[in-house]
Amino acid sequence: METKELTKKKVYGTFRNGVLTRTVLFKKHYFWKYKGYSFGVAFLNAMEKKHGRIDRLEIVEQDTGKVFTIPYKDFQSLSEVINTGYGEQRVINLDHCERNDYGTKQN
Repeated sequence: METKELTKKKVYGTFRNGVLTRTVLFKKHYFWKYKGYSFGVAFLNAMEKKHGRIDRLEIVEQDTGKVFTIPYKDFQSLSEVINTGYGEQRVINLDHCERNDYGTKQN
């Protein structure tokens, strides 16, 4: 069963079969300093409370077609907690993620 989670009247992520998927725009959401993407700590905690368990995270770059995946346990141990204007975030360097390209755009 797929559920869409709303934050600030926007869909933040999609949860299906233990996989939390976040669709991002490289030009807008990429953290250059950390070479990766972030997930809100409060959002992740709410997802775990609601669905019981997250097995895997998936990050889909809408503008490039790149898809990055990481097991949730690895994400928890390898990510760094930072404070932003949006609250506490867990940011993961994409070097720790597996890359799959399902889109048609090159690099």
